Amino acid sequence: MSPELQPVMMTLLKVVDVDAYLANQRVLEKDVNINVSSVSAKVLSKLAVSMRTDFAVMVPKVMPIAFDKLKEKKAVLRNELVELCDAAATTTSIENYTEAVCGGLTKPNPQSRAQTALFVARLLSRHDSSTIPANAVKEITPDLVKCSSDADAEVRESTFRAMGAVLRCVGEQAARRLFGEVSEDKLKMAKVGLCCFELKKFTFACLQLF
Repeated sequence: MSPELQPVMMTLLKVVDVDAYLANQRVLEKDVNINVSSVSAKVLSKLAVSMRTDFAVMVPKVMPIAFDKLKEKKAVLRNELVELCDAAATTTSIENYTEAVCGGLTKPNPQSRAQTALFVARLLSRHDSSTIPANAVKEITPDLVKCSSDADAEVRESTFRAMGAVLRCVGEQAARRLFGEVSEDKLKMAKVGLCCFELKKFTFACLQLF
């Protein structure tokens, strides 16, 4: 291909990708068939990987849909949605979709709340004190604190993992300030501390592989 045509082809490919995104976003949002929604989630994941930062502008729109759809317990859809969220998160900072995360943590369905908390845990496990998106964490933490007292056990346990990831990133002193009343609850803090320890152990084990 001639150098003159390369920019044109790149633009055309981006247009095709955007059209594919819009079509699959509509299907994911509206279609009640979980198998169809699963395929759409998989396509969106692939688009996030291929488009990289070009996908970033779409993340604030697709994340709320994904967090809502995570109320579905069947693995055929849930697993694809988890991959979609993780792939989309690599294209932009969480600060660009903090509102969607807070929305997921306050969904009426406990499965959505639990899966959103697990997403936060996975995301923050890739950060440390030098890279953690501090403003986003400050916005999200109040909803994590509420979820730590959730009536649903899965929501509570998922939240402790997310809070453990926060603790690992910011340290105990800063975490206690963020956690407020939870920092005075010995049982909850013990669970948060255990999750933090397990995350540190996992991170160390991964580093030994390289």
